[in-house]
Amino acid sequence: MNFKKILLLICFLTPIFGACKKEIGDIVVTPTKPIIAANGKLVVYPSPGDLSKVERLTQSNDYIVEVRKTGETSYQPCFVYKTDNYWVDTYFGGKPKPQTSASFTSFAFEKTSVEVKITFKSTANSVTVRPLNFGINPSRNGNVITFTLTEPKKISIEFNDRTNPLFLFAEAPPT
Repeated sequence: MNFKKILLLICFLTPIFGACKKEIGDIVVTPTKPIIAANGKLVVYPSPGDLSKVERLTQSNDYIVEVRKTGETSYQPCFVYKTDNYWVDTYFGGKPKPQTSASFTSFAFEKTSVEVKITFKSTANSVTVRPLNFGINPSRNGNVITFTLTEPKKISIEFNDRTNPLFLFAEAPPT
């Protein structure tokens, strides 16, 4: 699956899993209420439930993502999805892309800054947050990074290389 298709899938899944009851084939998704923090808004979307019948989409076993409003003591866990890259580019020679999979998550916030904590479940030799021009330089302690967002952003976090990125969609809350 190429990353344009992944992003299209994300745009499709976010409203389904984050806001309403939907039927997808044999699956009925009825999310619980999002967690909303007072004094500024932090919305953490609920788990989508059973993904076993959704082709090529699972809960990520590579990342743990947690968020909290700056100044708070407890983090809220974000559900992290994973999709495998099975797409082969036949136009440019038929070689598989180096990205073996991609994980993604989303949350929303406004009128506050948010601390993001990401745990990579393997050894982390390096980490890059893209786009580089956002200037996000995370603090790193082993395989855990933390950084603060002051406004909604869509970013890619790449541990070790670009073969298994984590796309983080920090959005403004729905109105």
